[in-house]
Amino acid sequence: MSHSMKTMISLLKTETRMTVVVFACMVLFAGCSFAPKYAKPSVPTPVAFKELTPEQSKETDGWKTAEPKDDVIRGQWWKMFHEPELNAFENQVVVSNQTVAAALANFLAARAVVKQARSQYFPTVSANPSVTRSRQSSLSSPPTASTFTEYSLPFDASWEVDFWGRIRNTVKANSLEAQATLADLETCG
Repeated sequence: MSHSMKTMISLLKTETRMTVVVFACMVLFAGCSFAPKYAKPSVPTPVAFKELTPEQSKETDGWKTAEPKDDVIRGQWWKMFHEPELNAFENQVVVSNQTVAAALANFLAARAVVKQARSQYFPTVSANPSVTRSRQSSLSSPPTASTFTEYSLPFDASWEVDFWGRIRNTVKANSLEAQATLADLETCG
């Protein structure tokens, strides 16, 4: 083997190694999630809020205790007034309220998007079977015809491993969106 032939083979081996290394790096970084972790921004807060009296400010060190009203009726808020006439009016309006219908449609769509995002956790399998029947005639004497049947069962399976959290981040974002649309629906009703 000549020297130039050995040099050419060596160059091909080096080029093949470089191709494999570049391909491996591309595969490694293709699935990376560069989404930064959320950090709450710092907000300058006043020493005391304008709603507090000077006495309350001294007692609570400038802070007002939160008073969440999670137990308050949100959907049918008008029922807390115990007015039958108001209830009757609301029942008439709810039947044709397009805002509620749109909010319900948005919630159902958001829930479907969450289900679709969660489906990415699992493998995808598909099959497309087919049968083809054909007839071929010959020009020989006497003329004859042959019938052929071809069966085909192509099968495909794929799965993406969630190494870098792309699927988890998508599911989490879609779940939060669904919660927000549910809150919108509750405030409409």
